[in-house]
Amino acid sequence: RTLLSVSAIAAASQYTIFITIYGFTPIYANQIGASSVQQGTLILVSMSIQMVSSYLGGVWCSFRFGNRQTIILGFLITGLGTAMIPYTETMTQLYTAQAINGVGRGLMQPILMALAVQAVPQEDRGTAMGVFQAVYAIGMFSGPAIGGVLGDWLGLGAVFLSTAVICAAAACVMVKRGLVH
Repeated sequence: RTLLSVSAIAAASQYTIFITIYGFTPIYANQIGASSVQQGTLILVSMSIQMVSSYLGGVWCSFRFGNRQTIILGFLITGLGTAMIPYTETMTQLYTAQAINGVGRGLMQPILMALAVQAVPQEDRGTAMGVFQAVYAIGMFSGPAIGGVLGDWLGLGAVFLSTAVICAAAACVMVKRGLVH
């Protein structure tokens, strides 16, 4: 049960990642006039911040606040950064939004990955990681697919705002259901 719960939470996280940094944020950056170098820098900023945040999330936050609270915080921070995107007008503002996203993603990812195998016997951890990756891949696929349909229907801003709502919903599910301890 823990493996499937954590995998479902990770799918929501991957949905957000593939909507933002790997999906529609570069399109949005292009719309506000970003050059190719600025778009590459956007990814660099986000991934660098995520790397530092992953260390802090796994080493400091999870021990200080607990896994569940750290994941909830990660979703809320990611939702904030995502909700900011359609309101940015400059690349500096967009860099800031993506840096905030990087913090949130970094807090969640290492903890979710560790939790996926934590309750599984050592000999089954490879299989558990395969299940975890297969389930979170649903978010990798559905994010761009749903985002594309939504973007065509309601516009690019709606893609980011609906994704921020998904982050808030995931945080609420974590609070209400106590899926992770």
